[in-house]
Amino acid sequence: MRLDWIRRILVVGAGTMGHSIAMVFAQNGFETDLVDLKEEILEQAFHLIQSNLETLSRVRIICSKDIPKILNRIHPSTSLSIAKRADLSSRPFQKKQK
Repeated sequence: MRLDWIRRILVVGAGTMGHSIAMVFAQNGFETDLVDLKEEILEQAFHLIQSNLETLSRVRIICSKDIPKILNRIHPSTSLSIAKRADLSSRPFQKKQK
């Protein structure tokens, strides 16, 4: 399957799974819009992404000079209107426990 038509990805939800998914997309060169309802959640997600990238750099999985490039590919927003510019979207969700 060819993926060269995908340039920009939308991740809806910046929680545990969402921020990690956004980070992996950005690591792989995709412009990534990360959307959540609350600015505080987006700020926390961005901090966690940065921390995770620094950890990956320390254990030599990624190069530290790539961290700013990866972070610059992630575009946090509280507005779902940016969805129209995405080529692909992802909406992680948690299964409700009984």
